[in-house]
Amino acid sequence: MSGTIRTWSPPHSAVERLRLFALHGTEVLGEKIARSLGCHLAALEERSFEDGEHKSRPLDTVAGCDVYVVHSLHGGPQESPNDKLCRLLFFIGALKDAGAARVTAVMPYLCYARKDRRTKAQDPVTIRYLATLFEAAGVDTVVTLEVHNEAAFENAFRCPSVALSAAPLLIGNIREIAADRPICVVSPDLADFAIDRIIATDSVPAFRLPPGPVLAKLEIISAAPLFAETIRRLHHNETLADLLLYQR
Repeated sequence: MSGTIRTWSPPHSAVERLRLFALHGTEVLGEKIARSLGCHLAALEERSFEDGEHKSRPLDTVAGCDVYVVHSLHGGPQESPNDKLCRLLFFIGALKDAGAARVTAVMPYLCYARKDRRTKAQDPVTIRYLATLFEAAGVDTVVTLEVHNEAAFENAFRCPSVALSAAPLLIGNIREIAADRPICVVSPDLADFAIDRIIATDSVPAFRLPPGPVLAKLEIISAAPLFAETIRRLHHNETLADLLLYQR
């Protein structure tokens, strides 16, 4: 990625037109994105009912606004991908009903993206059905990180789709660690004692790792600046070209 991901302090008029929401389970990353943008998360209400149904609605005015909803669709620790997907779709619908001019779904992890082709007779192509659901709910743009197959992702959605890469974040960190030493990229097992450090982003929290030697080696690099810069550029209709393809 050429250039620098920068912190943005928007003018007052721009703050009035941009709304950033983060649904339950992604609030921590959402707060980081908001800080990188120089704004605050918009207020919303989320309720769960005894029968397992739920309701989400914006509390801040969204009529005529450019709205971004951050929600990572990974499973656990409290909700399944299906629960999170349903909550996001309903919230997008509520935003459109409330008059939002444009709604962008920012999904650090996109569920069902790996089922992008048939591997058996009469197999589903689930990512295509997923795209249909988002478009039916009224989404205008979708953004995700490290999607399984970029071509399948882009072909599934008829609305604008943005497939970001974490490579610039990780490579920049690796270069700082390695300094002037040679770098060799391999793919060993993580239970291997030769591994001194594990580097990952916060697109999915590391809740599945129990306390122990693997977790102790983990170093988290936040993807918030990358998402914030993407939102800033989308809001101002600027190019994303250098964010989509890492350049040396």
